[in-house]
Amino acid sequence: MKRAAVYARISETSKVADKVADQEAQCRALAKREGLEVVEVYADDGISASKFLDRPGWTDLLGDIEQGRFDVILATEEERFTRQPLEKEALTVACISAGVTWHTVRDGYVDPSTDSGAFLSGLRALMGRMESRRKATRQVASNEARARRGEQVSKAQRPFGWEPDFKTLREPEATMIREGAEALCNGASVQSLIKEWNRSGVSTPRGKVWAQGSVQHVLKRARNAGLVERHGAVLEGVKGQWEAVLSPEQHAAVVAILTDSTRQVFPRREPYSLLTSIAVCTCGSVMRSSTQQYRGERVPSLVCAARHSGLAPEVKHATVRASIADLAATRAVAAAFLFAPKIAFEGGLDNKIADLLVELSYVRAQKDSLMDSLVPGFEAQFQRKAQMLAEQERQAVERLELVRRQDANAAMLVASREAVVGDVHSSFDDAATAKRVLQRRFLELPLVQRRILVRSLLHVTILAGRSEPKVDIHHLVATSLNWDDESNAIDW
Repeated sequence: MKRAAVYARISETSKVADKVADQEAQCRALAKREGLEVVEVYADDGISASKFLDRPGWTDLLGDIEQGRFDVILATEEERFTRQPLEKEALTVACISAGVTWHTVRDGYVDPSTDSGAFLSGLRALMGRMESRRKATRQVASNEARARRGEQVSKAQRPFGWEPDFKTLREPEATMIREGAEALCNGASVQSLIKEWNRSGVSTPRGKVWAQGSVQHVLKRARNAGLVERHGAVLEGVKGQWEAVLSPEQHAAVVAILTDSTRQVFPRREPYSLLTSIAVCTCGSVMRSSTQQYRGERVPSLVCAARHSGLAPEVKHATVRASIADLAATRAVAAAFLFAPKIAFEGGLDNKIADLLVELSYVRAQKDSLMDSLVPGFEAQFQRKAQMLAEQERQAVERLELVRRQDANAAMLVASREAVVGDVHSSFDDAATAKRVLQRRFLELPLVQRRILVRSLLHVTILAGRSEPKVDIHHLVATSLNWDDESNAIDW
């Protein structure tokens, strides 16, 4: 009795297509009818034969053919072997060398060592490749038509924020996207969002933890704003047939922020102290987080970044317990809220940062488009246009950096002021009570918001030396609170 091997393969697992097990059953039935003994089964489940992908079952089959382990190979049809003429030729050579033939349920018996067998085998391989290319062309056209109708094209994976129907919002995840976009526009870093999303216990749709790439991918998707994207470009005038999470304006601002080349995009350690990198030493260097020995214990402290640099050894560098510096800054912020006029906090920014980022993104998109439109004979015009766009980009970057330096996160500043001040002026006649309420509300804000308020309202200097007070506060908004007496460093 001749020995037979079964090869079964399916490109994609589908409820409506033959499964690998079904193909094996058909081949075993064929072996029984032909009086063959099945000695081995090779299978590649969910692997296409049109793209030269690594197929373990196929590789093992070719190796065992060369070792003469069987006389016939069985399949439901020859396309199960491959749709590529080069791979079919490799199978033909291996079978001729080992004296092996093949028999398929639909295409019948083939002896590749004969003229007719070789011709039919090669012809079927060419026809298989043609059909594969036709199928791919039809699929591309179908996908483009679906995208133009605003339908979801690929449904391989449920998008984060939506249910498996790709249309209905999964509200807990949608809330994470909204809050993440808002935090990003208000100055939060991607790294802080990674930590927050991982702490939430909500994983990616694939069950993975959040990382830099996955968070940015989710926040930049055009789908969030109900827009349809194909091949990296948003289709104009097409509205997605699903619920949106963000407005188009919010989405544009988020994309502009995440694609801004002036941002620091590599992961960095998030500050865990209110004044880290905000307060400065008397030498002019920023203060870094550290720990120092105090009464037999290591306590959080702020230490001058230049303390161990060896520069200017005659200068004394400051060190202070973080609790002392934080208390001084908290009291000073409350004082600024209490005594500065409301208009001083608003600054009339009106989301100018987001607008400038969108403008910068538009100018850079024009530059990219210009690089693809150079026509021979128009080099001079091309050069002038390129120089004009480069100048527009430079000016936009300068304006953006100026706004960031002067009124960074102004929208959050206004919102934070409302959250802290609220009804203090109208509800509390006693100034001391109002101070305590303001401080408590300030401490209830997230650290990123508190740091933005401190940076916007105060200039904090840590004085060198062991005598108290060591924290000097200069008000940037409530300037009436500034005076020469250093006692304003701790109390006001």
